[in-house]
Amino acid sequence: MNHPPLESGEALRFHAPAIKGAVARTGPTFRATVSIPVIQDLDLFITDRRIIVRAELFLGLFESDYVAWFPGATRPAGADLLSAAYLTPDGPLGPHLTLVAQTGRPSLLRGPELKLALYLANAAAAAAALPADLLR
Repeated sequence: MNHPPLESGEALRFHAPAIKGAVARTGPTFRATVSIPVIQDLDLFITDRRIIVRAELFLGLFESDYVAWFPGATRPAGADLLSAAYLTPDGPLGPHLTLVAQTGRPSLLRGPELKLALYLANAAAAAAALPADLLR
């Protein structure tokens, strides 16, 4: 998967390729997706300023990023702010990292808080790459 563009001076701390699946809940909406080789690939990138979850469809023909910034990082107006992270090492679908973000632009279909559970084999390593004050 292509590396997302980083800002000047931003450093990549961690890359988790091939997230098994993701579940997002915000306001009245609930979304779930899984990685399917060639059709859809999900990757997690953790930098020193933000997290980026990149979805690629059909070997990169289409791509989409979800971005949440760490507290204290200079971020664009209306951007999501990561407020907490939880590690579940032995969930029913395997280890997962849950990220909680305050929504930058709430709307009818997007509540003020987003909870994103990422199912990945190296969830503990991903959690260790996050700022310690975010882990609960």
